Amino acid sequence: MIKAVIFDLDGTIISDDYIQDGLLFLYKKNKNQLGNLDFNTFLDANRKSVNVLRKLHSEKKVYLHQVGITIWYLTLKYLKIPTQSRLIYSLYSDLQTYILDSIRIKPGFLDLIKYLKNKQIMTGVLSNGLFIERYERIKRIGILNFIDVLISSDIVGVEKPDKKIFNYILKVMKILPEESIYIGNDLIEDIKGARAVGILPILMLNKNHKDDKLPRNIIVIEDFRDIINIINKSNI
Repeated sequence: MIKAVIFDLDGTIISDDYIQDGLLFLYKKNKNQLGNLDFNTFLDANRKSVNVLRKLHSEKKVYLHQVGITIWYLTLKYLKIPTQSRLIYSLYSDLQTYILDSIRIKPGFLDLIKYLKNKQIMTGVLSNGLFIERYERIKRIGILNFIDVLISSDIVGVEKPDKKIFNYILKVMKILPEESIYIGNDLIEDIKGARAVGILPILMLNKNHKDDKLPRNIIVIEDFRDIINIINKSNI
């Protein structure tokens, strides 16, 4: 019997296609402090920083919750701009503000979350990153009162797909793996991670997925309302 549904956040509950426009917003807002360099130069430095941090993240030398600030230290380094705490803070906080103003909830989520509450099925969010950022995003899209538990990687000290973070939220919610569903959009972090501890994983399909690359043995959805049928069948 399903007692809880746990969700990933970025790319699953909310859209995550705001970065490019967000960088243009940052550039325009902080152009004077950046020495009036052109946008392409700023963008190139940011891309270099992203690539370096992705590599370090894949090697487990940095965690996702460190990236939000570190990326701007590196960007200024590539731009040969002396490190300025005020500028780094502005770049970080302005991007977070832009994200909060830009994120949109995905189709069917509100219908699903209301159904779960009506059925007294617990809800959780499990996300890599900073707790405060995850909290602000959940609050902004108006679902804070629908979420029973929010766990982020900075709380646990490890990131998905590590078993520890999945087991951590199960312990907090006081449920067994077979009593839960996990919905995410990443085949490794979400699907592999949830499956490794015995949680039923469900992939939220997005534009980054290609049908010919998806494993055949996973459940795939494009609309959250599809989860209602899955729960009804599981709870018969």
